[in-house]
Amino acid sequence: MRMHFTDRISARTFGLRSDKTVLGFASNRSLHSSMAHVPAVDPDHTFDPSVFEAVRTWWEWPDTRAPLYLSGPAGCGKTSTVEQFLARVNAPSIRLTCRARMDKTELVGHWGASCTGFAWFDGPVTAAWRYGYVLVLNEFTVAPAHVWVSLNDVLEGAPITIEATGEVVERHPNARVVITDNCALGAGSTGRYRSRQAQDASTLDRCWHVAVDWLTPADETQLLERRMSVSGIDASLRHDLALAAVRFAAATRAQAGGNAPVCPVSTRVLVRFVNLLAAFVSARQALPASARRLMPSPLERALDLSLTAGVEADVRASLMQHAHFAFAACKACV
Repeated sequence: MRMHFTDRISARTFGLRSDKTVLGFASNRSLHSSMAHVPAVDPDHTFDPSVFEAVRTWWEWPDTRAPLYLSGPAGCGKTSTVEQFLARVNAPSIRLTCRARMDKTELVGHWGASCTGFAWFDGPVTAAWRYGYVLVLNEFTVAPAHVWVSLNDVLEGAPITIEATGEVVERHPNARVVITDNCALGAGSTGRYRSRQAQDASTLDRCWHVAVDWLTPADETQLLERRMSVSGIDASLRHDLALAAVRFAAATRAQAGGNAPVCPVSTRVLVRFVNLLAAFVSARQALPASARRLMPSPLERALDLSLTAGVEADVRASLMQHAHFAFAACKACV
């Protein structure tokens, strides 16, 4: 079953230097219900070209039944990539964060009180099937395996039978399922992701799989520079801060997983960190030279607020050491 596309979207809309197009929909956000929405476009979002191409291939594939499963480290851009892809192709979506006590009924729907009495309320899966929404399931492996096994027919694009009402809901041609998680589908709780549950092989078999990693240093640097564009500091300093921040993050990622007390700094944390750092550097630059010496280090203050005040003392010390080394040449920060 093919999707009912109504428009072609230029690849340049995704920030890619290409004359290709991506199949999508004409922009008309007023047609969608309150349950689903077309995400707002973030003009600063950076698409990894290989991940983008994998998502585009799945999106335009004639057989639309199989879900797309994106896995990768926390904060590397899995959910934001999905959201920004859907924003640019004007596809309405329903987002759901999975949890350990979730069950099939929560996904399919339930009876409840309404202004006219007792009524049936579609769950996110049923609404996606009925109206042609993209169902985005985040933190997929937090839910127990039996939930997804009970929905294996749905994950194959089969009609939904609502046992409580007897209704059979056929899948709308535009209904799709996207899954994101920090762990690959065949993994259980490992390392930093303690609440994950190993999933059944039958669920693994039904998905397309895309491994998402950190952006390249060049792309991550450009992203950070764009995020700091409203900070008030000049372009040269923004560039220096972004380069140093990417070096810092790369060092933590290279060391994570070993015996060193350090956690990998994600792109999500890095964006928060550089925005705080730029703001503190700008504020200190506005002061007289005599007053600047009395201010706390912008680097340590920004890193504490964005991450290190929430970790163990030995991890904080290790991260601070990495940060001071990466920013050693940036006198405005220390």
